[in-house]
Amino acid sequence: MNPCLHSYIEHLERDMPTQVIRVAKEVSPQFEIPAILHQIESRKKHPVLIFEKVRNLNGSLSELPLVINLFGARERLADALGTTVPRLALDYVAKERPLAPVVVDRTRARVKEVVRRGAPPTSSSCPS
Repeated sequence: MNPCLHSYIEHLERDMPTQVIRVAKEVSPQFEIPAILHQIESRKKHPVLIFEKVRNLNGSLSELPLVINLFGARERLADALGTTVPRLALDYVAKERPLAPVVVDRTRARVKEVVRRGAPPTSSSCPS
């Protein structure tokens, strides 16, 4: 099992190269990425797609690549969990352990770190 996304993608490119497609062409996230994914999946293929040049919705080029369909195939999901496809469901359930809640004193709760005070919002301040 790989500890991080970067090492997992490196593992896939090295050990399962047919499972990864890198798209170096500049693409729009609004129409082109879904169209490319739809086209590939219509051929019954489910590779990891790494888009290296994604245009943001504001029109500028993103500094980060976009990775989609990472666990679109049971083989990759089994690989990521360190098991095999036939054992996937059993091993997944065996690893699934409920976590006991951690009770935090109300004064130390992180959710309370930023408290905005002032007039309560009105219905007229909400966008229509």
